[in-house]
Amino acid sequence: MIDSALQLVGLHHSPERRSQVFARPDSHFGFDPAMRCYATLTPEASLAIQQSEDWLAPDLTAFVERLVERLNLDLSVTVEVLGQVPLLHEGARHRELRRDLAGAISSRLPIVQREMPAWVSRLLEPMRHRDSFDLVSELSIPLIAAISRTLDGGITPPTEVAVSRLVDQLLGVGTRRSIETALKAMKAGIVGQSETEAIRALVLNVLGTDTLGGSLSATLHDCLPKQTPAGFAEISWPTEFTSTSIPYVARVAGRDCEVLGTSFSKGDNLHLYFLPFSDTEGHRDLGKLFGYGRHACIGKRLSLMVWNEVTRQLGLIDRKVVVTDYRLRPADYLFVYPEKLEIALS
Repeated sequence: MIDSALQLVGLHHSPERRSQVFARPDSHFGFDPAMRCYATLTPEASLAIQQSEDWLAPDLTAFVERLVERLNLDLSVTVEVLGQVPLLHEGARHRELRRDLAGAISSRLPIVQREMPAWVSRLLEPMRHRDSFDLVSELSIPLIAAISRTLDGGITPPTEVAVSRLVDQLLGVGTRRSIETALKAMKAGIVGQSETEAIRALVLNVLGTDTLGGSLSATLHDCLPKQTPAGFAEISWPTEFTSTSIPYVARVAGRDCEVLGTSFSKGDNLHLYFLPFSDTEGHRDLGKLFGYGRHACIGKRLSLMVWNEVTRQLGLIDRKVVVTDYRLRPADYLFVYPEKLEIALS
């Protein structure tokens, strides 16, 4: 039974998200009549959809190819990248892509682990003598760029366009063209790699830039004082992210099915939200913000490595801090990505 009528566009940016929609939901599922799309509102519903074999990834490659044909667009690199994103595929193809990406990350993780303390130390050094600091532009973005260059063989993520948004079905044609232009430039900068390796490097960049950078910045905002300055050493840093930049993934019912007493028809669209695992009162399960089973984050080990090193070094800074400005990237229908997290230091 569906008791909750929702407006899904921008829900993850809504200030009511944590106080109402996911905190005390009326039912396991909500429905947006304008988008004709369901949404999971409880941890039980999100976990049930993740565990079910009845809910499949939408065929985003076919969607983009139809745009190409209808509007005579050149989105060739976009299509290549979508063809190697594990979450957009099922069965043997999903397992193959996931195994390849996991192997690529694991092979370079020791290098990242070795260099991480120096990267973080260099980026945080200005905080020891300045009055203000933007944790997004001066920490998250350059840190993720350094990690990216190590993982994918030298690509620097563009700052003028968020290429990670290429999996968003709500993107306009102009934004898709901008992403395609950025992907082409990134691909052109890759040397000494095969075509398959080059596309895999782009996939790593697409999957990691906004997801890790956004989750890092949003969790820092959760933890830092908002009104009264406090010392970095006084902050109780959690051991894992408390916020995720990935509020949901899109799913499609592969057949008629029933989940937690609600009936769905083949072809029904659904947003599988991860937000209930952090926002539902009395049911916090932050480990599941990284997904479960075939939805599990390939870069979870790397993400925790980044978070623990950043908070370790922040705790060593003998200064007081308070948040003075926090803004999310506007008109982003896919990510919770802070574009500014400014702090005052004393």
